[in-house]
Amino acid sequence: SGISNSDELMEHFKSTFTTGMTEHNHGRGDDMWHVGHRIARSMYNHADENDVIRCWNPRNLFAQWQTENFAAGVKLPNDAALLALKDLWPTAWKDNHPSPEERIALEKRARWGLKLLESVI
Repeated sequence: SGISNSDELMEHFKSTFTTGMTEHNHGRGDDMWHVGHRIARSMYNHADENDVIRCWNPRNLFAQWQTENFAAGVKLPNDAALLALKDLWPTAWKDNHPSPEERIALEKRARWGLKLLESVI
């Protein structure tokens, strides 16, 4: 990943900031930013160390306004962006690019996974 400490991670997030984002307005609230995942964290198996590493790789992370994060739900990036992240795909995909039908099923399953996760937290 190339990032070895929290200062370097914050520098990565700063590189993805949009207008109004600062290192001090990360958290919960409509005027706060969250950690966005290009491939949703709910698509990864967090019992698999390789998936954890892939999910939390800085290339998969960006700063995203809370309102945008919630509104986006679970949606895979477009094909070009997804192919650029091929080395970060969840291991369950077995390096197979999801078809349009598989995308819908993956997004739906991941949304349900998030709902289950949120009910536990």
